[in-house]
Amino acid sequence: LTVHLTIIITIQPIIYTTTRIELVVSEILCLVLCVLQGHYYCSMERRMRVTAWAGTRQSIQTRVALECEREHQEHLLLSVMPAYIAAEVKRSLMLKMTDSSSYGQSRQLAQFEDLFVQRHSNVSILYADIVNFTPLSETLSAYHLVATLNQLFGKFDQIAQEKQCMRIKILGDCYYCVSGLPVSRPNHAINIVSMGLAMIAAIRGVREATSVDVDMRIGVHTGKVLCGVIGLKKWQYDVWSDDVTTANFMEQKGVPGQVHITKATLDKLNNRYCVSPHLTQPVQTFLIVPDENTCNYIPPSHSSTTIFSCADTS
Repeated sequence: LTVHLTIIITIQPIIYTTTRIELVVSEILCLVLCVLQGHYYCSMERRMRVTAWAGTRQSIQTRVALECEREHQEHLLLSVMPAYIAAEVKRSLMLKMTDSSSYGQSRQLAQFEDLFVQRHSNVSILYADIVNFTPLSETLSAYHLVATLNQLFGKFDQIAQEKQCMRIKILGDCYYCVSGLPVSRPNHAINIVSMGLAMIAAIRGVREATSVDVDMRIGVHTGKVLCGVIGLKKWQYDVWSDDVTTANFMEQKGVPGQVHITKATLDKLNNRYCVSPHLTQPVQTFLIVPDENTCNYIPPSHSSTTIFSCADTS
């Protein structure tokens, strides 16, 4: 009995100490596991934040890129047609895109078959052609010729914007524009003649730089036009009417360095320019010499010739 009690007394502290060590170890393991779990969730949260930030950044970049591309396409569209026609075309295309896809390919091709045409009854048309363009092309290299034309026509575009005119088209060395559309302007004839005189002044720089006797032959007529977009694949904004043909005829029968106008245009100028008679058939025409004079036009009587009284405003 004494030996048994002695063994029990000796083993009991060992068991108690072992239990305490196990508790400490278990608590340490528990703390370590909690720390690892917290680190894991913290890493996951950080990764989710980074992923969310990257997604947001990508979304913003994509939106900015789409906006830039939209503005670029808008700029290209406005370089082909006026803003009011472009808005009508885009609205028509959007309506067709929302239609049922059951129409198939034939419906997709039909989107180019709509006509966007408007009528303007009181406009002035200008045709301008570079005189002696062939000697100029023989004098300059191909690169310098294209660069010169680009600079010259760019200057014409600036003048057109300042004079409230709309450039319609460039055909080789021919430039033609219209005043009075899309917004009707009561002074469209004055604007278009002022445009022509400014074009004559602008080409003087080319004449001085190249030593080639280039000039502008300009024809102007006032009347009515149909304007709109034509073409199935490649759109083109243009104007059509007999008055457009007359303006082209005025350019062909004009004089270099002067603006060739019809009686219809002269009646709209309110005696702003000094003119001289030029043709009588098939239409009565006049020439405006680039200067700073105004002119009082006296209508001809049946028994007398036309008289032009000029007064210097300087």
